[in-house]
Amino acid sequence: MRNLLLKFFEKVGKSQEIELFIQRFNVVPRNQFAVLRVSTNIIENQLDDIAESLAFMQHMGIYPVVILDMKTDSYSDATTPISDTAAAKKFNPTAERLIEALNRYGSEAEIVENIVDVTSPRPSNWTLDHDPINGVLNMDRLPIISPFGRRNRRRVFVNAEELSQLLVEELNPIKYILITEVGGILDENDTILPFLNLSQRKEWSHVKEEMKPIVRAVRQVLKKAPDCAAIFTSPDNLLKEIFTVKGSGTFVKKYSITATSKMADLDKDRLRALLEDAFRKRLVDDFFEDKIKMVLVEKNYEGVAIIKKIRGIPYLDKIAVAKTSEGTGLGRSLWQKVAEQYPKLVWRSTPVNPLSSFYLRECDGCMKFPKWIVYWRNLEEGEIFPIVKKILEIRSTLRQRDD
Repeated sequence: MRNLLLKFFEKVGKSQEIELFIQRFNVVPRNQFAVLRVSTNIIENQLDDIAESLAFMQHMGIYPVVILDMKTDSYSDATTPISDTAAAKKFNPTAERLIEALNRYGSEAEIVENIVDVTSPRPSNWTLDHDPINGVLNMDRLPIISPFGRRNRRRVFVNAEELSQLLVEELNPIKYILITEVGGILDENDTILPFLNLSQRKEWSHVKEEMKPIVRAVRQVLKKAPDCAAIFTSPDNLLKEIFTVKGSGTFVKKYSITATSKMADLDKDRLRALLEDAFRKRLVDDFFEDKIKMVLVEKNYEGVAIIKKIRGIPYLDKIAVAKTSEGTGLGRSLWQKVAEQYPKLVWRSTPVNPLSSFYLRECDGCMKFPKWIVYWRNLEEGEIFPIVKKILEIRSTLRQRDD
């Protein structure tokens, strides 16, 4: 185990960041951490990588529910059929190989069979027996789900797409993980896209044509589990994608961002916690007494943008994303919402803000001062100096934690 930990920290570093994610995942019920889908082709070719990563998660108290996809790693075609006979011949030997590899890393797993009732011809009416999964998890083992269901005492093969959809809908995990050889969703230039927001269809235009079917399939899986995020990554980058902010793969989620002009509509405690987590500073006690024009907030308070008005011009007072949601595309989604609703906009940030280069790309102009950089979009020339002067006079509402 020590060698496993050392190898992992050498690969990804940032132990404080890793601890943050482990703390978050450990408060989630075991059966709601993740449904993880991996092809038998990857098990055959990269067995040690996937076994090592799964063993590390188990040693950290995190237990994904594993689906073995009987097809190859061709996620560009989500509907390629496989016969019941071929699946039966392939599943057990592959699952046993994975279990043996996990044992070598000090981890245990067990095949879970006969838990899907497919009596109804409609997959939406199929049922899942949770007890066998929970029983395996309670024994500190990873459940490997058999791809065979029951239909009037007959054994029936269930393909990975349908099985994934049922498990994600029933277990409501926080992650649906797809292990692929390419390590993510590719764009037209064969570059891995770091994130996709399923609520913004225009982002799909960048997806490589051959990979759009699996994006549509994942969208269907997530429809009935809106709080779940899908992750595409490779076996050797699985831990990096799960336990670090930067990650290594494609993060896919449908973000729900609502807008309100009334502070009474907001949970101020959750909003304060979000802002203080994001900025690693303390918010002044009377922050919520200031007038606002609009607040755009992600429904689970993972991200927020707060708009005020200065001299009649929209002023972006805060835009923030929780540490555990950095690198997921939520910040960009919030920014796009702000830009769409407020074409005319001013904002400021400190010179050391890591988003400075992004702001420079997004603004029409800026002025730099020792304490602040003031940015603007679509301002008339005569508006710039008066509004900049006013913004420099605004008090700072964030304090160092020990102040």
